[in-house]
Amino acid sequence: MITLQDNPFPDMKQEVFDEIAETIEENHGLLGKLFIESMKARKSI
Repeated sequence: MITLQDNPFPDMKQEVFDEIAETIEENHGLLGKLFIESMKARKSI
């Protein structure tokens, strides 16, 4: 879990953290991908 109160990665450069955040936002992971595919399939029924 990453809290909003404390810096979760105090020794990490901001650019690296920004890249990680962007990657998480753009790539929803396997569960996210399966969920999106499932919702698309339900819409076409």
